[in-house]
Amino acid sequence: REGRLVLSGWDNSRERVVDDSSPVISLVRRDRRYGVLSQVLTRDRWSGAVETVDNRDFAAQGGMARRIITMPAKSSYKAMRYSGQFQLERSAAELVRVEVTVGEPFCLWPGDLVTLQRSGWAWNGRYRAAQVTVGLDSSGCWSKIQLADPDFVA
Repeated sequence: REGRLVLSGWDNSRERVVDDSSPVISLVRRDRRYGVLSQVLTRDRWSGAVETVDNRDFAAQGGMARRIITMPAKSSYKAMRYSGQFQLERSAAELVRVEVTVGEPFCLWPGDLVTLQRSGWAWNGRYRAAQVTVGLDSSGCWSKIQLADPDFVA
């Protein structure tokens, strides 16, 4: 947004609250199962050892996707386990998306924190704006915001 690469991380000082007084046009929660892994196998090329890490919650819902990762020579058990667990957690962060369309242009930027506090909405909480699309049509100006887990990093 500033036209240059900033490596200081997220600026968490600005947080937007979407509550009942916000001009919300639509609010949708989506489960994006594509890309979520149920099992990761990490194998060491040198010793032939294989470590398996499972995402039992996703597998119990009927999800089935496996990734096999070949680690560099002589990888330790912890490095293999961490790599598999990291892949599972990273893919699970893609599962839930909340899409909010607000009747304001440029109301926030990607990376901003958003707190949902809507009455009658079961998924209130804190989210991070993963993607923001701004548009103008016959109904007026709007911003479509894709919200993800607050620890999500694209």
